[in-house]
Amino acid sequence: MPVPLLKSRRFWTAVMDMIVSILLYFASTFYPAQADMIKFLIGAIQPVAIILIAAFAVEDVANISATATKYLADQSTRQAQLYRGIVPGDGCSIPVAKPQ
Repeated sequence: MPVPLLKSRRFWTAVMDMIVSILLYFASTFYPAQADMIKFLIGAIQPVAIILIAAFAVEDVANISATATKYLADQSTRQAQLYRGIVPGDGCSIPVAKPQ
């Protein structure tokens, strides 16, 4: 299930990175003597933000994969129980003979 855009960690990380970069860019126009240092800061912040966004994406994919795996395992367990004549949650299931 996709996460809405305004609740996405990746989106807000990208927005914060953009805001910081824009603020630093405008700071370089007000302080031209420090322009090289500000460009360095922007260049140093960008890779960290990109790595953080990628890590969030990997974590989201791992979570989706784990959820799907758990769902499939639960379904296969239920199918196996039904095949053996065991109804989960029944409380008094009696194994039935398998059809021959």
